[in-house]
Order: sequence, then structure tokens, then C-alpha cells
Amino acid sequence: MEEGKLNWNLKVSDLHELSELYIREKRLVFDKIASLKDPNFNNTLGALERFDRDWTCLVNTLTLYQHVASSPELRTASSEADKNISNFDIQMSMRFDVFKVVNSLVAQSGTLVAEEKRCLEKFLLKGRKNGLEMEEVKRNAIEKLKQELSDLCIEFQKNLNEENTKLFFNPDQLNGTSQSFQDSLKKSEDGLLELTLSYPHFFPTMESCCVPETRMKLQKSFNSRCKDTNSLILLKVLKLRHELAGILGYKTFSDFTLDGVTMAATSQRVKEFLENLKLRLKSLGEQDLNALLELKLTETDDNSPITMYDYRYYMKRRQKLHCGIDHEAYRSYFPVTKVTDAVCDIYQELLGLKFTPDTSAKLWHEEVRCHVVHDASCGELLGHFFLDLFPREGKYGHACCIGIQPSCHSDTFSQPAVAVMLANFTRGQGDKPGLLTHDEVETYFHEFGHVMHQLCTRTQLSCFSGTRVERDFVETPSQMLENWCWSREGLKRLSCHFDTNEPLSDLMIDNLVKSRFLNHPLKTLRQVALSTLDFVLHTDSNVDLSVYDQIMTDILGIPPLLGTCMPATFVHLTGGYDSKYYGYLWSQVFAADMFVTRFEKEGIFSQRVGMDYRRFILEPGGTLDADVMLRNFLGREPNSDAFFRALTPRV
Repeated sequence: MEEGKLNWNLKVSDLHELSELYIREKRLVFDKIASLKDPNFNNTLGALERFDRDWTCLVNTLTLYQHVASSPELRTASSEADKNISNFDIQMSMRFDVFKVVNSLVAQSGTLVAEEKRCLEKFLLKGRKNGLEMEEVKRNAIEKLKQELSDLCIEFQKNLNEENTKLFFNPDQLNGTSQSFQDSLKKSEDGLLELTLSYPHFFPTMESCCVPETRMKLQKSFNSRCKDTNSLILLKVLKLRHELAGILGYKTFSDFTLDGVTMAATSQRVKEFLENLKLRLKSLGEQDLNALLELKLTETDDNSPITMYDYRYYMKRRQKLHCGIDHEAYRSYFPVTKVTDAVCDIYQELLGLKFTPDTSAKLWHEEVRCHVVHDASCGELLGHFFLDLFPREGKYGHACCIGIQPSCHSDTFSQPAVAVMLANFTRGQGDKPGLLTHDEVETYFHEFGHVMHQLCTRTQLSCFSGTRVERDFVETPSQMLENWCWSREGLKRLSCHFDTNEPLSDLMIDNLVKSRFLNHPLKTLRQVALSTLDFVLHTDSNVDLSVYDQIMTDILGIPPLLGTCMPATFVHLTGGYDSKYYGYLWSQVFAADMFVTRFEKEGIFSQRVGMDYRRFILEPGGTLDADVMLRNFLGREPNSDAFFRALTPRV
């Protein structure tokens, strides 16, 4: 690993200076291309490819600081560097002179290899979607809009990262939560327990606390994060996106953003997909909701409708009563260190890899761990991954994988990948290790699947490396891998009681597997509702954020709490999933097909199927269309049969 590119000891001034250096060097490359008299692939797109290959690691390091640095000054400087770099990259993407030179390569496309030809097609598509075939006045307006949008999206996410609301409760107000959870909380001077809005505090409380007033207060605070600032930012973002789409000649922003970069391709197809899901699941979701209401009435004599702060609590209660699921008992079988070891072992076996701890790697925090990855059969270096698993103030609040250095391999050059996984799991206290819920184990397995996608690609050009696939396919590989967390063989390997070292018993596994599809229609309808919100906001320029209330009430049957503004906390809207949040559901269709067709039939630990998955799904990166990769792996056209069978097990 080149420490010069991957530097975790940078100062505030370094972030500014290095971002300016990147800008100067990249401008020189663009200027040189614009002046070419005899352009070819090597001195145009090849030159851009080599620059991005060599500089992406440094740029991603600079911008990662805003998500992981302990120093607020470093986080702010990283955010500013991100804005400067993003605005500059927008400027370069609007270079008409460069677009004109590259466009001349179309006449040479017959001489290009497949990956080069695809690179040319993608570059020209992006140029057309940037308006580079339009007159200068419109191009200037587009550039200004894109820069303003970039700044606003970075600010939206920065506000959520920096959010640090604290709520205080006495132990009785947290009745129902485990003693170990309460022991892990900080205490105020007057003995009250401190709750933040981070995942390790929010979810256990919402799922276990039997005091509705506490759940209501926490839910209201959670869905009011950055309400005043981010709601204004989001409204402005939506206005500018609609304006941008209009200038470019698209009917809606959804039509613009889906065109040429997704499997769905059109807003009409997304609309039909979501409406079909709603139609097929609505009655089943209502059955789930009625079951929760009956449970609430039985336990409280309260016949008022299920609320947002009841939703998670009664779903967990239903799992416990119907399937014997005591989530606190299950947590004891998932200590984070043991789960980490098991996840690594499973992926190594499945994909033919070898992980080795890299104790010499420089780290940005003492809790971070680094591993080096080699191909198990030939010993080739594939890359490094970093695990940053626990919450800190100012750190990114969700779980994700961030590609730092893209891999690319040719006859004359090979660059290994670097990826970072961020999570916010509960850390250990004293002699007791950090324990994961089964949901968190599933999240771990999912995000680590993205890490493997980054490290296993075998592309010649870095622009197709890793998860640079269609946006509504990017979740498919990881969603397919979640099935290991629901199989007997997988759970035996993933579980290890922190005290006895015993795996989950057969009965506990049977109960857990039985619980998988309990509440499933209702949970899926929530995703349909969020996808619909994202879609409506980007197709109807006349709606405001209150449309969220209507959508949740209509689709999920649960109105939001008064005074909240969940869209102001919906980080996906400004994080690359604009009008593409449906992709989580779309991806599940193909994830189910892959798992049932190959792994379920031939064995989830079949190395032959695992290597086929690595070869046909992970290694191509973005060099092939998703439907081609699926056909290669499945041996036929993909279909939605397995997906709908799983969604509607009672039909």
C-alpha cells in the first residue's frame, strides 16, 4: 500500500493544499487533451483514465476525513475540500473543447477493444447528459446548477454527521431495555441515562423499551434531526434538480437521472415497479398491521392506531411471541470480534481469498483494523480493506462501504483496491465484548459484500472498477449474500456465545429462520413508501416535503409524528440515490434469483458456485451490463419468481 496516497496524518492545511494540487494537475491533463491535433484513445480517455487511476486514492482519502476524523476542524476542512474538488470536477465535465476532441474518436471505435469502446460510450453519454451538445448559454447555466447542487448535498450530509442531540431518562423510563444496554450508557451528574440518536442507542430503545412516552420522544427527535436546516436545503436541491432536468430537455428529473445509467432506464418503469409491489403487498401489510394492533390492545388496553413509535416495538414483540425470539439472548451469540472472524472466514472460503491482518498499516483511529487480501490460489495481491465499526462523535452515522482506491489490471500495470467499511455497532464495556443484534450481523455481511465487490473486480480501466455498475444493480450482490445470515450452516458459523463459545442451538436457529418473513410485507411496504417518496419528489415539481406524510399513511398505514420531518434526515436523497432509492427493492429481485437458482440448489458453501459468483458478478465490475452478468451466472434470463415467493409466503 502506498502510504503517500493513503495518509491519515494530514493537517487542515494539508487537506487544502493537496486538493489544490489535484485541481492543478487535472486541469493540465484536460488542457492537453483539448489541444490535441491527432487524438486517439490513449492520449485522450487513456490519459484521463491514468490520471484518475493514480489520483483517486488521494482524493478519496481527503474526502473520507469528513466522515471519520475525530477532529471537527479536520472534518470541516475535508468537507470544504470535497466541495472544491466536486466543483472543479463539474467544471472539467463541462469542458466542451475536451468533449469535442473525444467525440472525434467515434470514427475510430472499430479499432478499440470492448472495454475502451464502452468507456468512450459512457463518456459521451455523460457529456450529452451534461448538455455539451447545447449552446454555450445553456451549458453555463447547467454548470452553475450542478456546482450549487454539489455544495448543497455535501452540506446536507455534513449537518447529519455533526448532529449530536442528547436525551436524558431515568432507568424506569427505559424499562424493557436490557440491563447491559443501560449499563453501557453515560450518566449525567444527577444520575440520568444519556441517549444519543446514534443507531446503537436508537434501535435498541425503539425495539425494547415498553414505555411509549420514551419511544415517542426518541422517535420524534430522530425524525427531527437537522429539521430546520436540511429541510430548506432539500427543498432547494429538489428545485434545482427539476430546473436542471428542464434545461436538458427531460420531462422530470427522474427521467434525466435514470437515463442510461440504470437497469430500469425510465421513470415509467420505476413507477410501474413500485405500484405493482404496493398492489401485491397492501393487503398482506394490512394483515401485519392489524396483528400489531391486536398485540398492542392485548398488552396495553390501548386501541389507538399503531404509531411510528409503536412500529418497531410491536414487530419485535410479535417475533418474540410467535417465534420465541428473545433478541437480547441472541445478541450474546454475536460478539463483534467473533462475527468479524466468521465473516472473514466465510468470504475467504466462498471467493477463494486469503485475508491477513496488516498490523503495520497506518490508521485514522485506534479502533480501526486493516487486512491485506490475496488470491488464495495464486497469491496475487488484490488489495486492502479497513474496518471502522464503532460510533464516534462526528462520524458518519450509518453503515456503508467506501471505495478508496480502484483496482485495475492489465498486461503492463496492476493496481490493488482499497476499501473502507464504516459501521456503528455497540462497542464492548469492561470485560464484556460488543454484541451485535442479528439485524446488525446481516448489515455486517451486506456491507462486507460491497467490500468484496471493490476488491475482486478484474477490469483493465479503473472507471469500471468495483461497484461502478448500474445504480439499481449495485445492491444486488450484497443483498444476495444476506441469505447466509438466515441459513442453518451460515448461522452455525457466525454465532459463538461470548461466554460459553457455543454456537446457536438448532432450536434457536429454527425460530430465527421462522421469524424472517414475519412482518416482511409490512417492512417491505416501508421500503416501497420511501422509494415512492424519493420518486415523487423527483417527478412532481409541485409537491413539498409534506407529501411524505401522505405517502406513509397511504402505503404503510402509519402517519408520521406531528412536527417531524423525516425527509430532512433521508441521507440517500443527497448521497447518490436521487430517484434511485427504489434500487434497493429492484436489486432484491435479482438477488433472490441468484441465490435460489445457484446457491440454494448447489450449496451455499459450494466453492464452485462461489467462484462462479466471483467470476461472473464481481470481477466484471461495470464492464458489462447487469443483465449480461446475470445471464452468465444464472445460465438463463433472470426473473422475479423467487423474489415474489419470498415476499408472499402466505399466498
